[in-house]
Amino acid sequence: MTDSESVTVVVPAYNEAETIGDVVSGLSGIVDEVVVVDDGSDDATAEIARNEGATVITRRQNRGYDRTLSEGFAYAARSGTDIVVTFDADGQHSPDDIPRVVAPIRRGTASIVVGRRPNPARVGERLFAEYAKYRFGIDDPLSGFKAYDVGTYEEVGYFDRCSSIGTQLMVAAAKRGYNIDQIDISISERADEPRFGHWRAN
Repeated sequence: MTDSESVTVVVPAYNEAETIGDVVSGLSGIVDEVVVVDDGSDDATAEIARNEGATVITRRQNRGYDRTLSEGFAYAARSGTDIVVTFDADGQHSPDDIPRVVAPIRRGTASIVVGRRPNPARVGERLFAEYAKYRFGIDDPLSGFKAYDVGTYEEVGYFDRCSSIGTQLMVAAAKRGYNIDQIDISISERADEPRFGHWRAN
């Protein structure tokens, strides 16, 4: 891949009106399209994201992180983009990290790139991370910041069919021998609780 390859960012969001505007505006100058999937929010998340220039997919009922992320990913793939980046709506991720995260895909040295956080947020995440590191060499499988070559998605045939917290495509690709790279990313603290519940990865 080259720098001419298009990049779409998918942002799953549930009641993130306080942060979604800054997230979308920060991404807009860096990527080709920002897709916000509003998972049944009862605040102004969708309106704010749309006003900032995002493509917004609105779900009337809250369906959860996995289905929300999967729906946005499918839309991005259908739109003809080359690289899909998953990115959280809470303002913890930095848009400035995106060029480094997508670089291995553009160079053709990786099919998936995991944005590796300084520390997994919860004990349960650390346990899963130990397994993923032992089994696949992946240090932070539950990071919400990942980049994917769309060709890998098309060849595997799905993003997430079960409640795997956005890890199913990555695991399937690892089992098939696709190259998975890892890039250190920065994380900002959020002041309140995650919107997607106890199982949501940051």
